[in-house]
Amino acid sequence: MKKYVLLIIIASLGLTACGKKSQHRVELDNSIQSNKDSNSYLEWEGSAFNPEKLFAEWNRKLVAKEIEVSGLCDSLTDLGAEELITFENEIRKEDNIALVKDCRGSLVTKLDEYWQSQKPANVSINGKARLNNFTFPDNVQYRDLSNGYFAYSGDVGPKEVVLTFDDGPSNLYTEQILDTMAQVNAKSIFFMTGRNVNRYQDIVQKIADQGHAVGGHSMGHQCLAANNRCKSNNNGKMFSPAEAMKDIRSTFEAIFKAVGFVDPFFRFPYGESSPELKKQLAANQTGEFYWSVDSEDWRTYDKSGQPWTPGRMVEAVMSQLNNSSKKRGMLLFHDIQKKTAEALPSLLNRLYHDGYSVVLLKAEDSRMMSEPTILRNSSKEVVP
Repeated sequence: MKKYVLLIIIASLGLTACGKKSQHRVELDNSIQSNKDSNSYLEWEGSAFNPEKLFAEWNRKLVAKEIEVSGLCDSLTDLGAEELITFENEIRKEDNIALVKDCRGSLVTKLDEYWQSQKPANVSINGKARLNNFTFPDNVQYRDLSNGYFAYSGDVGPKEVVLTFDDGPSNLYTEQILDTMAQVNAKSIFFMTGRNVNRYQDIVQKIADQGHAVGGHSMGHQCLAANNRCKSNNNGKMFSPAEAMKDIRSTFEAIFKAVGFVDPFFRFPYGESSPELKKQLAANQTGEFYWSVDSEDWRTYDKSGQPWTPGRMVEAVMSQLNNSSKKRGMLLFHDIQKKTAEALPSLLNRLYHDGYSVVLLKAEDSRMMSEPTILRNSSKEVVP
């Protein structure tokens, strides 16, 4: 956090000294640099310059009449397409229309043209995925969750992968991802936040109807472990084990209410868990899911400053898989990222033609979906 405070000071001095950049542009540039500098998704989302935080503050200032939208539009319009994708989710959000009403159309056009330019010819036609020349065979595998379960690679065999998508569902990209996977019979686990489940229940239903697994990922993507990393990310808030379990149960309740079942699978935001919470999940016959291959789809640039394009991301994922000892893994993506939706056709194409099978994991005891232990035990005290 100290380095970002220093960035603010330096930026402010530069603004005073040369007067060349607007405050909006300084903050946008700092956000892009923060994305380059962040070593993890936890660090990026905790950054003072994360776009979600910037736009929330600009919305507050707009209501207070402390800023004018024309200044922000001018700064956003000046960005190149590769820089602009850092702010794409916020530009496309309905909540931010007032901020970008004068330039939203042109910005979205610029973004759409960029993504169109990134589509490889061999897996797309007229801008749409074309993957109907192959189909993954069904590969459903069952895991015993009666005493808890921890998944790193998912215990799959050589040349097998588990696809996972976090943070959604998204009204912008999840259905595109679903349509792509449906073409080739690829199934995955969607680890959903309760707030998005409540907001987009129709998309949750579509995920369930297409045969994917639906697991929990907290209510609002807050860091749940009682450690300093989570405390810093949560603006000084540290969850107790009881508070964290209440959040986890609320997430499962939201999914169960939406579709009438829930897979007893949970992934901690940022992978930040604790011995106490692990014990709680095991006591509630709920699997904890980590990952072995990270797509880093939240990046705009890699650490060297090169654009983290869909093509480069696919190559990085395949390299991690092919260089692993058993050539297998659990792949981490986020269905709130446009980059993931655009990269998925190429990734599925590569997986299939490199001889990989896509595995869908399910609980061995199907009753755990219709009668989740974690919901039936909701009144129990935290296990010491």
